[in-house]
Amino acid sequence: MSVAVQYDVRDYATKAIEVKLAKCSPRRLGAIIGRPLAEFWRNRLASLGTNKRGWPSTKFYERAARSVTHLPNEEGVTLRADHQGLRQRWRGGRITAVNARMLTIPISPVSYGHRASEFPGAFLLRTKKGAFIVQAGESLSEAGRLGKTKNAGGHARRRLRAALNFLFVLKQSVDQAGDDRVVPTNEEFAEVAMARIEEAIK
Repeated sequence: MSVAVQYDVRDYATKAIEVKLAKCSPRRLGAIIGRPLAEFWRNRLASLGTNKRGWPSTKFYERAARSVTHLPNEEGVTLRADHQGLRQRWRGGRITAVNARMLTIPISPVSYGHRASEFPGAFLLRTKKGAFIVQAGESLSEAGRLGKTKNAGGHARRRLRAALNFLFVLKQSVDQAGDDRVVPTNEEFAEVAMARIEEAIK
């Protein structure tokens, strides 16, 4: 779901700028401040791209930044970021499986940004800690060569567990924390708008 912000610069004008604003219609003001506000929001989104775990980026915020648009109207300007999942990142909340019985949550840098179907030979493994999608890894043979570990008893079974790549954990739902940084505050927008008005309206 996209994020739309309606911004009326008159709500944050200082006394000195109110005199300048009186010379302009809200639509004209929207045209003056729309582009710098949109650019400010784009830069904010692009700055959020680093993954907290240091995993390879999915470019989510870069794509969100490219989706930001601005449209002047009779109340000022409407800013919109039309990128799926952005409102969820901003507001947070519960995510529940819709088209499947369970959510597949990436737990590895290898699987982050990918679907379980992209891993040939991956299979379901149930443990006391939960259900996981795993893929057979590689182990060192006695000769020091890499090879697939096969099912066997005793020590071989323990080596198999150690050689598995845990890709996803299965959950019926997860609660995602929101991130206020996704959308600048009205005060932050106001600072950018006021600076632009000072330059544009003499």
